[in-house]
Amino acid sequence: MRLIDSRAVSIAFPLVACLLIPGCQNDSSNPVSPSGGKIRAGSSSVLYSGTVSPAGGTTVVRKPGDSLNGLTITIPGGAFSATRSLTIASAPIESHQFGPDFQPVTPYITINPGSVYAELPVSITIPVRIPKNHFAMPVAYNPSTDQLEPLPVIGLTDTSITTYLGDFASGTSAGGLLSRVGLARPGGEIEFLLGLVVSVIATEVLDLDADYQTGFSPEADDWQFTNWGSCVAPRGHCAGQSIAMMWYFNNKFKKGAPALFGLYDNDGQTPRTPTLWQDDVLGYKFCSVVQNDAHWDNIATTILELFQLNPLGDIVTLKLFSYAMRLNHTPQFAAIYGYDGSKRQGHAMIVYRQNKRELYVADPNYPGDRTRRIRFNNATFTPYASGPNASQLGVQYDGIYFYRYQSPVFNWNAVSDRWKEFENKTIGAGKFPSYSVWVLDDSGKFVPMADGFKSEENDLTLSIRPASSQLKFQAFSEAAVKLPVAANTVTLPSGKQRVGICVVDQQDKWAGFNWYAVEMGAEAPTDTSTIFPLATGNSWTYFQQKYRSDGTRYDTLTYTVSIVDAQFIQTEKWFLVLDSRAPAGDTLFIRRKDDGMWVYPKGSPYPEFLLFKYPAAPGESYGSGVDGLTQMSILGTTLVRTVPAGTFTPCYEYKQATLGRTDYNKRILSPGIGEVESSTYSQKTGGGEYLSVFSQLRSYILK
Repeated sequence: MRLIDSRAVSIAFPLVACLLIPGCQNDSSNPVSPSGGKIRAGSSSVLYSGTVSPAGGTTVVRKPGDSLNGLTITIPGGAFSATRSLTIASAPIESHQFGPDFQPVTPYITINPGSVYAELPVSITIPVRIPKNHFAMPVAYNPSTDQLEPLPVIGLTDTSITTYLGDFASGTSAGGLLSRVGLARPGGEIEFLLGLVVSVIATEVLDLDADYQTGFSPEADDWQFTNWGSCVAPRGHCAGQSIAMMWYFNNKFKKGAPALFGLYDNDGQTPRTPTLWQDDVLGYKFCSVVQNDAHWDNIATTILELFQLNPLGDIVTLKLFSYAMRLNHTPQFAAIYGYDGSKRQGHAMIVYRQNKRELYVADPNYPGDRTRRIRFNNATFTPYASGPNASQLGVQYDGIYFYRYQSPVFNWNAVSDRWKEFENKTIGAGKFPSYSVWVLDDSGKFVPMADGFKSEENDLTLSIRPASSQLKFQAFSEAAVKLPVAANTVTLPSGKQRVGICVVDQQDKWAGFNWYAVEMGAEAPTDTSTIFPLATGNSWTYFQQKYRSDGTRYDTLTYTVSIVDAQFIQTEKWFLVLDSRAPAGDTLFIRRKDDGMWVYPKGSPYPEFLLFKYPAAPGESYGSGVDGLTQMSILGTTLVRTVPAGTFTPCYEYKQATLGRTDYNKRILSPGIGEVESSTYSQKTGGGEYLSVFSQLRSYILK
């Protein structure tokens, strides 16, 4: 499937005497021009009617006395696959509802080449007289969305402005008034013709030192992963990633969907893995497929050549971005070019704000980074440092271009179709290689890998099939640490855990990812003589969830508690414990004594204290904590608790309450295993309590 579609459609072009296009409500919170509205045009007239062949050619409107006399359309060879009729028409604009920043200086122009899309950009030179001290920009009016879409400028003189298009219609309808100006499609649907208009704004109004915002922001509206490329888009998918987040912002977020950043981390599953991009399978495939569909490298080169035919200067580009965001409040697409040595490199980003002659960019190589800027000094942009992907950084991009985010690079409707595949979890089918993961079991046979795999060995040997795919794999621990792989084997610690398998091609380009729950190593007898087993190398990984008083979850976290060292303090052996949630430098020592587990906050003025009494009986209580103000109570000693790491019994339940505080903790420990579950209960404003924090053991390693 190609995003640039040359679908054949029959032409139905009886021109209307009056266009009335309904619009949407204005956003009263934005002080600049409204982004949606309607246009009313008067009687239309045909300026040109003829044909265009696959070889292309140049068409010039010959209408002496008409303001559009000399309008020129240049169609490159290969833009259309067959000979098509070409009709150019115009109508005077009588009124509009787009505010004072939209000042049309041309009639409403429609171009009907008998096809919704062209395979290559079609350049259009529009005669126009630009008032003194004004800046001009071509725009496309989209009747299906009631939006103005700013267009690039590839040529500008005192009497004309040149832009390009790759799409000539947008949106569908079952009929109605607008069906009379559309392209007929099979099934009776109509694709509305785009209207072209040149608008101007006074240069004193288009203040380049003002702040033009769109509501888009990195770390909220971009993807959470970095553009490393994939086996489908080995050079990177910067354009696909940029257009995908812009599409989501316009078509999902603005219609009430949650913000994009982190929403589909680990495909939206828990636990979230913000430090591991490889398991963001659906989003990563979506961006790579959109990039691949667009044939970005070829099309971008073609359009760059159009820009370079008549260099306009960076000040024009800065004004285009500023006027576009002021006019329609929408993030804009930027194509940038530079040289890595003698090799030209391209890159794509989103410009979402202009403030004091600085373009704020969302760069796919730097997700969530709000500090990225393209700065304008005097008459030119300062070169912007990035790369075609995150592994080729360091390119100085000095060619900055305002680029339309729809066709000929991206068919907006086809991106919507790809999103449906994303939602159906079929995105990438037929694009990414199909493979299966097999594992060597204890009998010496390869079997399909699946959750619940058990082995008395610690070596996990895998095979990516079919062998003809020549795929290999990388392995990651549950803590998102990359593990060494040798001879298709990764060595895992004993115990229940999750292991992540990232499948890559021979160039180490990403091809897919799967998590598997496994249990490795011979099961050792549990030492129930201690409530908390102490040995250097022991670790416990937990999944934590936080809740509001209404029961809604607002945060999740995976963290690890590890014993990293043993030290003698005043002739007693203590074990150093690190909690991955704690700030760097925080240290805590624990020790087993006859009555349970003790804690020593080394470096503090407080003495050691008993935290978990063991053995103990229900109903017992004792003082604890660094200041002695914490009361520990034994609620039970025979509990059964099932958590992701397994089922444990018997379990001790401790209640931990501190004098002067209304919240308290319940902590569940299994002798010989350690803590398997904890809960924090907080007080509601109007009375009563609620579960505010809940953690469960996901995996553990005992030496």
